[in-house]
Amino acid sequence: MSTQHDANANTPAGPGFHLACCLTYTLLCLGWSIWAGRDQSWDQLNYHLYVAQAWWQNRLPEELFAASSQGYLNPLAHLPFFAAYSTGWHSILITVTVAALHSINLWLLHFIAVELTPPTNRLRRLMVFCGVLLGGLTPAFLIEVGSSFTDVIVSIPSLGALLSLLYWLRDFNPRSSRHTWRLLYLAGLLAGVSMGLKPSALVFCGALALAATLVAGSRGWSVLWRTAASGFAGLAITGGPHAFMLWKNFGNPVFPLFNSLFASPWFPAESVVSDRFRPESLMVALRYPLDLANAFQRPGFEGIAVDVRPLWLIGALLLVTVLSRFRKKEGRTQHGANPAAAKLFWLTLLIFMPAWLYTSGNTRYAIQGLLLLGPGLAWTALRIPGRSDIWPLLVILLPLTAQGTVSLTLNAVRHEKRDWTESWFDLEMPDKLRTQPAYYISLQLQSFSSLSAELAPASRFINVIGQNTLNPAGLVWTTVRQRHQHSGLPWRTLYLVPILAESGGVPLSSLDVQDALLSEYGLQTQRNDCQWLVLDGKGRPPLHWQQTTPSDTYTLEMPRSVIISCAVTDAPPMPAEEAARRKNIDERMAWWTRHCPAYFAPAEAWSEQMPRQRRRFFASTETLLLESGGQLITAKPGVGGNVTVLEDAQQRHLQENCPEMPPRGRTQIP
Repeated sequence: MSTQHDANANTPAGPGFHLACCLTYTLLCLGWSIWAGRDQSWDQLNYHLYVAQAWWQNRLPEELFAASSQGYLNPLAHLPFFAAYSTGWHSILITVTVAALHSINLWLLHFIAVELTPPTNRLRRLMVFCGVLLGGLTPAFLIEVGSSFTDVIVSIPSLGALLSLLYWLRDFNPRSSRHTWRLLYLAGLLAGVSMGLKPSALVFCGALALAATLVAGSRGWSVLWRTAASGFAGLAITGGPHAFMLWKNFGNPVFPLFNSLFASPWFPAESVVSDRFRPESLMVALRYPLDLANAFQRPGFEGIAVDVRPLWLIGALLLVTVLSRFRKKEGRTQHGANPAAAKLFWLTLLIFMPAWLYTSGNTRYAIQGLLLLGPGLAWTALRIPGRSDIWPLLVILLPLTAQGTVSLTLNAVRHEKRDWTESWFDLEMPDKLRTQPAYYISLQLQSFSSLSAELAPASRFINVIGQNTLNPAGLVWTTVRQRHQHSGLPWRTLYLVPILAESGGVPLSSLDVQDALLSEYGLQTQRNDCQWLVLDGKGRPPLHWQQTTPSDTYTLEMPRSVIISCAVTDAPPMPAEEAARRKNIDERMAWWTRHCPAYFAPAEAWSEQMPRQRRRFFASTETLLLESGGQLITAKPGVGGNVTVLEDAQQRHLQENCPEMPPRGRTQIP
């Protein structure tokens, strides 16, 4: 290929190039979102709509744990999707509206790429465009574009902070005593805004601040205190009011997180964390790029999210390093490139990647950094020694083709993909539930609190069984009972029921499960007033109640979800014999919890009563501890069915030591 690109250097791309690119990015995001489908994720049903609606209707702090711990997240990042949802538009229109907002990530990525690779000729313009496309193929980004997830909103001010710093570096000279700090202050402000929206942005923004300090050299301290001051200002703008509300009412500004430090009486004195995707060792962390390219490993996401770009980038950097040593005189001219910009870019990635792996390893929390891999590869490709354009093009086009192919054919495109419908939720619900408010008790990990947007507006919610199963004598449940009495609302349940696989019947035993769970709280269902709420049930056979047999098999019959809502009343006093039996089981569980704190955490988890078993779910370690037939058993369902019998029916210990921690993996508790 000809090398005429050097001859027409120093001809910057005009506004038309940037406008055409940005419009293309947006159109691609819209097209992808329509092709990928409607995302009705577990998180969306649990809290995405709820936290925004609760803020809009000023339901906090009066409404306690409607969506378990997630109900107290900052609502601001959830407002755009909630606003689009509230219009009542067709689900496609809602998706493309938020996808257009999410495409701003690629606009910012474009101008970051321009700072790294000034588009002074056709090759470099093509590299900028391809680099942004390659960045946009980040699996987590594609999954979230057009959905209700907020990581693609939080990443916008994060990337804006990086771009502001790159612009600031154009005129920065560490040897000069006079500087213009406005863009630096803007960068800090945007980083603070990002962290205020979601604390997971702290890792990227902290890496960015440290990189800027190092690039500033002798002026590092001046840069550090200015970015810190403006960062705190941004944090106060987006996170301050919500944090103050939490501090005022619960004694913890990030409630219920880090409660081992703040000791709020409204939550166990534990810092609940999730290490599901965090590498277990240094060797696992070093192998992470290989695992990302392996469809069977799934290191940073629950589904298939193959990403070949990190491995390709590492290989390209090594190739450039080796070739540059042997062909020093054949380097490609870097017209208009700012060395400080490249230094900031690579230092940010170098600091961010290990910090992110150490803190979570969840690719959703690394969208800002993973988007940068595309422009980084374009920058690397142009540093391959030689005058031919073929090699840089191959270095960028091969991973672009490979990642595009796996994105279209192999990777997950949504958390829970659904068909397009007239309204966002394809929900069949009795008019009684739409018009008559109630106080809903959700009885499993999935709270369904986002259905508050569809149920009668004055309804209230409490998640008693789930991530933080409530102590019947604890402060939260006692307060909820008082507020329920004051509200005058009737109790109703929300419970996702399995369907009999062969007949499609709804098992009558699901009523027994609800009564067993409610018995811990002195309540029971009124079986003459049970209603079905059906999600995505159009075109499916009608539902019917059915008796079950031991040989029956069950399914959640995706995509149709059947939620049962029964009226609830006070139950007769529990027999003393049953109360003593439950107390004995709880004492046995408490012994193992005390002796194996690394396996069973948080220690204050409360028991759930099922018809044939009693169990506890430990959210931090994603572990079940259950009693069945007198045996005490621990299980980690997400790691290959790892099950250990701790005690037999005679309460004899069968394990001398604590169970071994299995490899981390995906865990789902029914």
